[in-house]
Amino acid sequence: VGKSTLFNELTGSHQHVGNWPGKTVEKKEGQMRLGNQEIEVVDLPGTYSLTAYSIEEIIARDYIVNDKPTAVIAVVNAANLDRNLYLVTQIIELGLPVIVALNMTDVAKRRGLAISLKGLSERLGGIPVVETVGNRNEGLDDLREAIEMVLEHPHTGNVQIRYSGVLREEITSLKKIIVKHQDLAQVYQSSWLATKLLENDQVVIDQLVKLDERDLLDSAQEARERVESGAGEDPEILIADQRYQFVDKVIESAVVRPKETIISRSEKVDEIVTHKIWGLPIFLLLMWLVFQFTSNVSAPFVDWVDLFINEFIYHWTAQALAAWGLEGSWISSLIIDGVIAGVG
Repeated sequence: VGKSTLFNELTGSHQHVGNWPGKTVEKKEGQMRLGNQEIEVVDLPGTYSLTAYSIEEIIARDYIVNDKPTAVIAVVNAANLDRNLYLVTQIIELGLPVIVALNMTDVAKRRGLAISLKGLSERLGGIPVVETVGNRNEGLDDLREAIEMVLEHPHTGNVQIRYSGVLREEITSLKKIIVKHQDLAQVYQSSWLATKLLENDQVVIDQLVKLDERDLLDSAQEARERVESGAGEDPEILIADQRYQFVDKVIESAVVRPKETIISRSEKVDEIVTHKIWGLPIFLLLMWLVFQFTSNVSAPFVDWVDLFINEFIYHWTAQALAAWGLEGSWISSLIIDGVIAGVG
């Protein structure tokens, strides 16, 4: 989606790279200045969801939940909002200030998509939405203004996904139990934690086991069983389905799609080269051309390189080393027989 490109543009040369504590996943941090403020920017591993399975997803989720950054910039692919807004809804559920950077808007426009920034912002609870094209430095000033605005007036988005049926009942019930655990309520949003427990999120469950929250875990297990028996579906699937329903409604009111699908040049080429009948002969023809190029077309160049390095450079280097009294030494062997012959 161009997340790291935007990070590089915002922080410039004021960044350093390391690893997350105890992990081999790369950690990029940088500094940016807005007026008199110096702001720390962290480039989290990319993820489509805060339901953590991979180590990258766990790191991204834990940083947002535990470190509680001042704000989160959610970089989304403007040409693929259906998939990308799912993550945005999860961040909003956490109760953190969010800025949506609609990146790759040039690709969306080429596909005939017209996105209303105002409409998208309103449907997401009034959070800032800005258009950017990271690889062309477009929209960066708007993004900086949005960051400055959020720092001065933090706005978390007053929208909540309205879960329905037995799912809503069980989330409400779990929230009441969570609120009674003041230590948990201070760390987690009660609605988010209730949802994670119904999703049977193993990372969250392991954390609650360490905190010895047995009564809450038992209540969550009973709630999952009631949802499954009442709706005939796994709670995690139900929650994901209702989130996507919310995303569909947001897109329906904020995005105008072309009446006829615009097929890109790349897709037109794909129709031919990945054709179920013609695809294989085309592939074999291309491979034959590659082999012809490497064996025949490159032959004169190979001979020229061989002559230049193994004759001209080899000869004059040997002469120079002999003049310095190094002929037959290990240095001569290293340079002549090792470096020059190896490169040649």
